Amino acid sequence: MSELITVAYAVANAIGLYAYWPQIRLLLVTKGKAKDIALQTWAIWSANAVIIFLYASLNMQDVLFSIVAGVDALLIGMITCLTLARRHLSSLQGYAILPILERQCMTAAE
Repeated sequence: MSELITVAYAVANAIGLYAYWPQIRLLLVTKGKAKDIALQTWAIWSANAVIIFLYASLNMQDVLFSIVAGVDALLIGMITCLTLARRHLSSLQGYAILPILERQCMTAAE
């Protein structure tokens, strides 16, 4: 039964982590400043995800949970950073900063 729960945990979290992709894709194609994204909420979730990852890695020493928490922190951080970039770097688009960031995110996401 324990193995079944472990597999279900891994599968459910893989699906959950994949659910971040529509938000990331939206931020990559948005031309505006992404004002409809609640930046404070994503920033809080980013900090929370990093703390969960550190707790899982250092205190629990559970490899599967640490991997899931780490990927979760990475994806939440990516959404937060993309939102910040859209809001604060949009005036620098002439310097090709956002297209470079977009290419790196697309490469990392593929």
